[in-house]
Amino acid sequence: MDHEEKFWVSLWSLVAVVAVTLILGLLLYNADKNQKIADMVKAGADPIIVSCAMGTVSEGTGASALCSLRASGAAK
Repeated sequence: MDHEEKFWVSLWSLVAVVAVTLILGLLLYNADKNQKIADMVKAGADPIIVSCAMGTVSEGTGASALCSLRASGAAK
């Protein structure tokens, strides 16, 4: 392998390592967040309030409006 080929192999290896690290980090973050939500609900917290507090609601589903209503005390 000449110098240029070694450079490109090294560069793409670095890109692959960064990509795998990023993906694993995101997976571990989401797993931890889901575990915290499950633990809070298991301890008796309202699942909707927990989802609102943890920021897991989707904007397109109207759930953010429900979070706003829950926060204001209008929806019980």
